[in-house]
Amino acid sequence: MKAINGKRMAVLVGCNYPNTEYELQGCFNDVIAMKHMLIKRFGFDEKDIELLSDEEGSSVLPTGANIKKALGNMVDRAMEGDVLYFYYSGHGTLIPSLKQNEPHRKDEAIVPYDFNLITDHLSLERATKGDYGILLSGCQSNETSADVSSEEGEGGEAHGAFSNAVQKVLEQNSGRLSNKEVVIMARKVLQEQMYKQHPCLYCSDKNADATFLLQL
Repeated sequence: MKAINGKRMAVLVGCNYPNTEYELQGCFNDVIAMKHMLIKRFGFDEKDIELLSDEEGSSVLPTGANIKKALGNMVDRAMEGDVLYFYYSGHGTLIPSLKQNEPHRKDEAIVPYDFNLITDHLSLERATKGDYGILLSGCQSNETSADVSSEEGEGGEAHGAFSNAVQKVLEQNSGRLSNKEVVIMARKVLQEQMYKQHPCLYCSDKNADATFLLQL
C-alpha cells in the first residue's frame, strides 16, 4: 500500500436541480456532511476540498464543464501516494454506449446541474495518479428519488438515502474500514430503513480490501 502521508484532495458535487421537475432536497446537505467528515476523520485540509453545488449563492455551479474542470485540476495536482476523492450526490442515468466492450450496451452517467451528462469513463480515464476513490450517490432515470425525509436525516435535514447510510456507518464505526465493509454496512442500513437501493462496489479484490480513504 502506498504511503498515507501524501496530500488528500477531494471534489464534492451536490445537485438539487432547483425549480425543475427533477428537483431533489438533500444533495447539498450530503456534500456539506461529507466535507465535515473528510476534515474531521480522514485528515483532509479544507483548502484541498472543492465543493460544487447549485445551492443559492454557490460560487461554482456543478455544470458538466465545471465538474470536468475540477476533476482535471485535482488529477493534475496529484503525485504518487496522494489520495483523491470524488463524491457526487444527485441524479444518475443510463445512456446508450458506443463502446463494443460494454456488456449491456449502456453507460452509467451522472446528471450535472445543466444536464450535460458525464459518463463513468471520464473519471477512470483521468485517474492516472494517486490512490483514487469514487463514491456515487444517485438514482437512475427509472428509479425514485434518493431523498430521505427531514425526520430521518441527521439534524432534521433531508439527505440522500445512500449518503445518509454511509454517514451513519462512518459515525458508528470509528476504526478502519475497508471499501468493501463500508458498502456492505451501508447496504444493511438501507435495508433496515426499508429502501430498495442496493449499492455495489466495482473494483479489484485488492482495492475492495483496501482501507477506505486510507484512514490515518
